Amino acid sequence: MKIIDCIQTALADEYLAALQYYNGATLARNTKVKRELRQHAKEELKHADLLARRIIVLDGTPAPKSKWIAIAFCGYSPPGKSDKLIVQQNIAGEQCAIGYYTKILNKTEVDFRTKDVVAHILLNENEHLYDLEDLLEETNCK
Repeated sequence: MKIIDCIQTALADEYLAALQYYNGATLARNTKVKRELRQHAKEELKHADLLARRIIVLDGTPAPKSKWIAIAFCGYSPPGKSDKLIVQQNIAGEQCAIGYYTKILNKTEVDFRTKDVVAHILLNENEHLYDLEDLLEETNCK
C-alpha cells in the first residue's frame, strides 16, 4: 500500500472518529463524559485537516465522505447504550488508531514531513487514550 493510500485510510478514520465522539457526546448522560467526548471530536477534525492537507501536498485528493467506511481501518461503532460502553468503544477506537499510525511510521518510504504529521497525531491519540481511561475511572461510568 502506498503512503498516500495509508493517509487516505487515516483521514477516513479521523472523520469517522469525530463522528463517533460527537454521537457519543450527544447520547452520554454524564456532563464530564459529554464535555470530554466533544473535545476529542474537535481534535479528531484537526487531525483530519492535517491529513487532508498532506494528501494534497502529495498530489492526491482527499477521499469523499461516500468512501470513508469502505477505506477506513478502524471504522465506526454506533454509540453504546451506557456512558461506560460509549467510553469503552472510544478507547478501542483510540487503540486501533495508535496501532495504525505506528504502522505508518514504520513504513520505510514515508517522507519526513509526513512522519512529523503522523507522529504529532499519534501523540494526540495516545493522550486521548489516557484521557478516556482516566475518565472511565473518575466518573465510575455506568
